[in-house]
Amino acid sequence: MNSTQEQPNNNTKKGSIRIFIDKIMANYAQGDELVCKVIESRLLLNGIHPTEYSNDTPDNSQILLKLSHIEKELAKVFA
Repeated sequence: MNSTQEQPNNNTKKGSIRIFIDKIMANYAQGDELVCKVIESRLLLNGIHPTEYSNDTPDNSQILLKLSHIEKELAKVFA
């Protein structure tokens, strides 16, 4: 790492939101474009814009909690 790059904060994790969104899409949409759009809509209705999160996005416990609730709801629907 050169001196112009910022040192990462050891207490700040990154990318968990993107990983969680991808996991939800993979588990429930399974490549089905319509189901993917439905899940994206569900995320948007909960204030989560999937395209805004990357592997470099700092984790946010509130967003992760929302994703956990959404995943539980989807598990009931797709059971």
